[in-house]
Amino acid sequence: MTRVRRSVLALLLVVVVVTAGSVPLGVAATTASPAAATAVDSTARLDGLQTGLAQSDPSGLPTETADPIAQQTPAENVTRVRAIHVAPIVPALDFFVENDVVVADIAYGRASEYVRVEPDRRDYEFEIEVNSSGDEIFETEIELEQNVDYSVVMAARTSSSGAISFQPVLTTDDYARPTAENASVRIVHASPDVSRFAMTVEETDTVLANGLSFRQSGDYVTLPAGATTLELRSSTPSGDVLALFDVPLRGGTAYTVVVTGYVDVEDAPVDVPVELVVVADVGPGSDARIPASEEETPATPPSIRAVHASSFLPATDVRIDDRVVAGGLSFGDVSAYEPVESDTGNYSVDIAVNSTGTSISSGVVPLASGERYTVVMAATVPEPGRIAFAPTLLVDDFETPAADTAAVRVVHASPDTASLDVTAVQTGTALASDLSFRQSGDYVVLPAGVVTLDVRADSTDGTSAAETVHATLEDGSVYTIFVVGFVNPDATGFDAPFEVLLAEDTSERSQSTVPLECGAV
Repeated sequence: MTRVRRSVLALLLVVVVVTAGSVPLGVAATTASPAAATAVDSTARLDGLQTGLAQSDPSGLPTETADPIAQQTPAENVTRVRAIHVAPIVPALDFFVENDVVVADIAYGRASEYVRVEPDRRDYEFEIEVNSSGDEIFETEIELEQNVDYSVVMAARTSSSGAISFQPVLTTDDYARPTAENASVRIVHASPDVSRFAMTVEETDTVLANGLSFRQSGDYVTLPAGATTLELRSSTPSGDVLALFDVPLRGGTAYTVVVTGYVDVEDAPVDVPVELVVVADVGPGSDARIPASEEETPATPPSIRAVHASSFLPATDVRIDDRVVAGGLSFGDVSAYEPVESDTGNYSVDIAVNSTGTSISSGVVPLASGERYTVVMAATVPEPGRIAFAPTLLVDDFETPAADTAAVRVVHASPDTASLDVTAVQTGTALASDLSFRQSGDYVVLPAGVVTLDVRADSTDGTSAAETVHATLEDGSVYTIFVVGFVNPDATGFDAPFEVLLAEDTSERSQSTVPLECGAV
């Protein structure tokens, strides 16, 4: 039997009538140990690529650009390419274009200068090899435009089995040299254990990146030159602060700033904390690796969302300390996560009918700093025609899944189902086993892609239901499956059939749950 996660709190019950500019090139999975990272399996296929860095000093100290002239805007009919190694789990590499070496023995945190490639071609062959062994781990042919600079960002992460998935990316470096008083910055996501992040400027609240996924890059943004503190945030510009970075920006310089390393270094395959690789694309600036600031990041408030999981309930509002955090939710709606703050850590929660303002549930609950929560608005029917509101508060304690996987949990919100079982057919993995009403299972990691689920429910009156449904799970995403409605709706007096809904937990926006399709794919 799978371990059952009980809700943090059953709220007081009241009976009531009611990106940009990057191209994936390929990905290679290997069975090499991430900790050793001394060899990459050359027989594995690559499955993803993105780019965007330049040369940096592994000591962390800024170094002057060796050839400022080479960093200037290319002349007419010139195509230039550089390589940036931002995968700490991958050994030193060699990068070739048309069998010519662009950079040899490039180690993690380093990048080459731009190298000109033949101007009379459009399709170019890229190859990447392990320097120590000569094993080829990546090969592709890609079209390059004239008068454009490109970067190959060599990123990687590990799969759920621990194998290395090499995922380089090609970015178009469409910078413009800023004025002497300003700098220009773009952000590239190469941190393997963060599904999505935002980047903001502490001094001005300027947004440099919003919701970037692994191997995506943002646009160039103009900032004042000088000392700048960058805030790495979870998902959105209002998300939790994960790390702070003190970055000196030199006037007249355009930079590519790559976020790499691991936010949760304790569970990482290598001991490389999250850091920035800062590269000067054009201008007199210098390149550097910049670690996170050691000053303590501010405590982040808890955040909360609400899910309307009962088709026979009216539209509702959720208030936290008299502030509406979810308004006018109808069946199947999921609100965005909203941060909430309290001096005591205890929060007054009130749920009301949207049309009348009538309160149908209220109580005081403790919410922990930095945690995420979901209010599941469910209900039961004690007797035909009468509704008993039964909300539940869950802790959304998910972690970012490894490459090629997604995480899923099941919430039981079907009032007449006594026992609920959900199994992933392809792997035989149990997502829920003997769940009771208002309980949830743990998050379970599954392969990304289309997953077939076997859903079985035994009702309180002896009726049973069995459904085979299909869910499409995106790589690196986290989901909650809500099992709702009645196994035997005729006995309740409400038209609320048994169904299975899917919501994305890593989304920062309001959404509607997706009814899962039944039957064959």
